[in-house]
Amino acid sequence: MVDLSLAENENQKIALSFLKHIEDGKFIDALHNLCREDVTLHAIGIRKLEGRAEAFNHFGSLRHIKDVPPLRSTSSYTSDVACVASAGTRVFVERTDHHHDSKGRELITTGVVSVFEISDGRIVSLRDFFESARFRDGTKPQLQLDIST
Repeated sequence: MVDLSLAENENQKIALSFLKHIEDGKFIDALHNLCREDVTLHAIGIRKLEGRAEAFNHFGSLRHIKDVPPLRSTSSYTSDVACVASAGTRVFVERTDHHHDSKGRELITTGVVSVFEISDGRIVSLRDFFESARFRDGTKPQLQLDIST
């Protein structure tokens, strides 16, 4: 669950409030109340949305769920925030997102790093970085790291 008490400054509070709105099923309210009219939302590897109107249209039509097969059965969403950091107008949030079906079964879980740009108390841009392959086919990516030198 998104814990607003993790915020150490106003920009962090705005970023976490945005995520809390999503978790509470109030994404449209978050767009209206926390974002500038010309906000840019970009889930890296999926789609870039320019402006609140495009975001309203995209999310209001549930296209974000239709475009991503593992999310089609999502009825609830939670996010576990691991870390919040900021520098100036930029806020970084590391989190784990959980998508559940109507019976509470977890459909997909993925790590995400969000980068918010905030100006005058409003979100100007949000970029989400995650393993988009998991959303395309629902499989867990197999990562192999070679740390030998």
